[in-house]
Amino acid sequence: MTAPLPGRVLIVGGSGAGKSTLAASLAAASGAPLAELDALFWGPGWTRRDAFSSDVEALAAQPRWVAEGSYASALERLLPRAELVIWLDYPRSLLAWRIVRRSLRRSWRREALTHGNRETLRGALFSRDSLLLWMWRGYGRRRLALSDLRDAHAGAAWLAPRSPAEARRLLAGILPA
Repeated sequence: MTAPLPGRVLIVGGSGAGKSTLAASLAAASGAPLAELDALFWGPGWTRRDAFSSDVEALAAQPRWVAEGSYASALERLLPRAELVIWLDYPRSLLAWRIVRRSLRRSWRREALTHGNRETLRGALFSRDSLLLWMWRGYGRRRLALSDLRDAHAGAAWLAPRSPAEARRLLAGILPA
């Protein structure tokens, strides 16, 4: 038997943790609207959308949602409204492997992301501004920031699995079999 999913669920964690996949599963299981913060943040050509802040504000005001992403400005608005926060607190090495694997797949398949954007191997893995390098360098700082946010927003229930296997066990009571 599964427990009912709270009305407002926020999924946070590092790049490559699986936030989008988990959010899609939870939204489908609960019928709550899904909000991917990357889709709200990035416009065509990987430009920041001017409406990001107002979109997040409108999302936060809704009675039900499953949102995923770790943009600091969005967390300021979403955390006070979240009823459940799932922090995919995975090791840096696992995130690195998942970023490499995902980037290779997206590049090979020429997958279109939000607003028609496409990931390139150079941009994701081999440039000075690569997602992989950004994740690697900021890993400790972002973990500390999320830990501080957990302490500051104790009104929500927090789950913080340290591995995908632990996440599956914790979520077994939330997702239907």
